[in-house]
Amino acid sequence: MMAGEGTYALHDELLDFVEELLVSISSRDFQQRSESYADILDVMNRCFEFIVYIDGISLDFGTLLESLQEVMNALESIENNTQFRGRPRLQIEADQLQFFIDCCFRVKDIADMYHCSKRTIERRMQEYSIRASNSSTISDGELDNQISALLAVHRRIGEKSVIGHLRSSHIYVQRHRVRESIRRVDPIGIQIRHRTALHRRQYCVRSPNSLWHIDGYHKLVRWNIVIHGAIDGFSRLITYLRVSPNNSSQSVLRAFSAAVSQYGIPSRICIDRGGENVLITRWMLEHPLRGVGRHSVIAGRSVHNQRIERLWRDLYSGCICFFYSFFYYLEDIGILNKDDVFDKYALHFVFLPIIQQQLDTFREGWAHHSLRTMNNRTPFQLWVLGLSHVQSYDSGCDEITGLMENPELYGVDWDGPASTDNDTTVVEVNDLPNLLSEDHVSNLKSLIPKFDTLSDEWMISSYTIAKMYVHENSIYEVN
Repeated sequence: MMAGEGTYALHDELLDFVEELLVSISSRDFQQRSESYADILDVMNRCFEFIVYIDGISLDFGTLLESLQEVMNALESIENNTQFRGRPRLQIEADQLQFFIDCCFRVKDIADMYHCSKRTIERRMQEYSIRASNSSTISDGELDNQISALLAVHRRIGEKSVIGHLRSSHIYVQRHRVRESIRRVDPIGIQIRHRTALHRRQYCVRSPNSLWHIDGYHKLVRWNIVIHGAIDGFSRLITYLRVSPNNSSQSVLRAFSAAVSQYGIPSRICIDRGGENVLITRWMLEHPLRGVGRHSVIAGRSVHNQRIERLWRDLYSGCICFFYSFFYYLEDIGILNKDDVFDKYALHFVFLPIIQQQLDTFREGWAHHSLRTMNNRTPFQLWVLGLSHVQSYDSGCDEITGLMENPELYGVDWDGPASTDNDTTVVEVNDLPNLLSEDHVSNLKSLIPKFDTLSDEWMISSYTIAKMYVHENSIYEVN
C-alpha cells in the first residue's frame, strides 16, 4: 500500500501537534495546575490508533513514535510528582495544636515554634476543626462564685492572677468579665491593691533553665513551717513550692530533685549561703553536665536574688497571708500555743497538707497569669517559647556553657525589691518529735471532718479535734 500526499500531510501535522504538546507539558504553568490529564491521554490514544490504522503504509514513523514516547514519559513524571510539589507537608499533630490553643498561645507564637507562617497554622486549625476562641459558657453568677471562693483564700491577688487561676481550672472567660466580676465581689480589695501597686522591673537572662533562683520562705516559721521555692529567671515559671516542717538540706534537695525531673537541669542556680543549700550545691558541682569552673552555683546575698524575693511578696499576698492571719487568730482566742509541741504537732497534722494544696493551686495559677511587660504572655508560654528557640543559640555561649566575667552580678534585678532578711542570721527549723503511733495517725485521720472548703468552722473544728487527740494519745513525754 502506497502513501498519498494526504497521508504525508497528516503525518507532518500529527508530528507538529505532538511536539507542541510536549512543550506545553514541560512548562511550569502546566505542571502547577491540578486539572485531570484524561483529555491529554485521550489524544494520545487517538494518535496510537492512527498509527495502527495506517500500519503498512511505507512511511517513516520513527520520529513520531519517539515524540509520542517523550510525551508519555512527561505525563508519567507529572502524575508521580503532582502531590509532592514544593516543600513536604509540615507535620502538626492535632492533639499538640489543641494543647497550645487550650493554653492560650497566640497563633503567631505557635507559628514561630513550628517555623512556619500564621496561615499554615490557621489552615491546620480549620482542617482539625480547632477554634482559637475557647471562651467558657459560664454565667455571671457562676463566675462570681468561682472568683469569690478564690479571693476568700487568695485575698490580695489581682485581675491577671485571677485569670491565671481560672485558666488553670480550664475556665476561659474574657478579661472584661473577670474585671466586672471582681468589682462585684471584692470592691474593697480593688482599692487596697491599687495602693500597693509596684513599679515594673527590668531583668534579663537568655533562656529557660539558664538560671533558677532558689530560697526559703520563713513567714510561717513562728509555727515551725518553712516553704522552699525556686523560680526560673527567664520565664518566671515556678519550678517548685514545697511546705516543710523543717529547714534541712535534705528537704531542699528532695524538692529540687523533683523539679529537675519535671523541668530539666538548670544551667546555674542562685542561692544564699544558708546551710539548707549545702546538698543542692554539692549536687550541681558534682553533676557531670554542670560541675566546677563554670559558676554552676552562684551564692550571694539575698539582695541579689530579687526574682525569688519578688515571688515571696506575691505568694504572701496571694496565699500565705490567709494562714498567717488565721494562725495568729488561733493564738488570740487561746487555743494555739506556739511554744507547745502538742499544739504545733496538731497544727501541722491538719494544715501542712492544706498549705501544700494551696501552694500547688497558686503555682498553677501563676503559670497561666499574663505578664504585661512580656506582651501579656504567661510564664508557661514564655517557658515553651524559650525552649523552642534554644536550638538556635550558639552552643559556645558563655551564658549557657562557659565562664562569665561577673557571675555574682548575673541575674540581678537592680530595680527589684530588696530582701528584708538579715543574711547573717541562721534560721534553723527542726522537725517536731513523732507524737503519735501509726495506728493513732490513721485513727486521727478518720476523725477529721472531710475537707470541703477553707471555712473558719472547718479549720477550727479540725484543729481542735486534732489537738485534743494528740494531748490524749501522745507517746511523747515533755520534760
